[in-house]
Amino acid sequence: MYLAIFILVILSAIALFLFPYMNQKRKIRQDEMHDRKRQQFEELLKLISDKNIDQSGQTKRNDDDAAES
Repeated sequence: MYLAIFILVILSAIALFLFPYMNQKRKIRQDEMHDRKRQQFEELLKLISDKNIDQSGQTKRNDDDAAES
């Protein structure tokens, strides 16, 4: 009987220690995921803006070529 209570107390102590630790690890992992997603989004925006600049620059060059002819 005492052995069962002792095991229960030990398991409870381990659970009380592990819960905050695992919760902290989960929050860190979520923050890293959020930062990674934000970085990917910024890279995508940069890629899109670079593509738009290239297309608008190409359009201007085509317009200049047509005006010279």
